Amino acid sequence: MKGAKEQELTYKGQSSKQTPTDRLLRGTSLEVGLKKASEERCHAVREEYPDLRRFFDSLKGMQALLSKEELQTVWQESAQDISSDFDEFSDLLSEIGIAEWREKEQRYKFADIYVYGFEMIRRGAV
Repeated sequence: MKGAKEQELTYKGQSSKQTPTDRLLRGTSLEVGLKKASEERCHAVREEYPDLRRFFDSLKGMQALLSKEELQTVWQESAQDISSDFDEFSDLLSEIGIAEWREKEQRYKFADIYVYGFEMIRRGAV
């Protein structure tokens, strides 16, 4: 919210930007706030799990919805030496709130709070 508020205050006094009458914050301000919060949360999780930095780095440019095979490939290339069992690794991601298995879509969905900070692609992430 702090980032959204700061963004919203940048519009103050600009005649070209109409102040919304039906809400406190513009959608663009909320998106800026989410990006800032995501960057901060990703920084914190990198500090908390330093052994997973290679994995976190490898998420850049990946979709926020990954098939089991796609996530398994990323794990093999970046974190297999940390966690030798893929199912245990995916359980860890779920426990710390980074990604969860979606049975309906048959994909892992990365939490929105991490998508921006890890520079993932949101397209198709619902």
